Amino acid sequence: MIAKVLGLSWLVVLLPVLAIAQTQSPNTPVACATTTVATGGTAVSPLAASANGYYITNPLTATDQGIGSVEPLYLDVTKAATTTGNGTNLALQPGQTFYGIPQSTVTVSVNAATSGHKFVCVQW
Repeated sequence: MIAKVLGLSWLVVLLPVLAIAQTQSPNTPVACATTTVATGGTAVSPLAASANGYYITNPLTATDQGIGSVEPLYLDVTKAATTTGNGTNLALQPGQTFYGIPQSTVTVSVNAATSGHKFVCVQW
């Protein structure tokens, strides 16, 4: 029936796509390896470079960040994150989220000025 509607050439193109879609396994979201900058000014790598996807959120409140007052969280996907927002180093303001590139092969680095700064990190 599909061959009649689409023509045989379309069926040849669609079959490999359908086979790939059926063999992919679902991804389960899990917490990242770390969700705290242990020492302010020292970058941490919260997830493996082989994640299928991920997001990192800088919490909105100081209580959720686990520190005295709100501050930016810094993220870099090219090198160790510093505590300045420029170049490839992204400053996530309180409440902002960074969505990682699916199936990225880079190591993500996170940093903050204050020791104990907590953040949200989920990968799949």
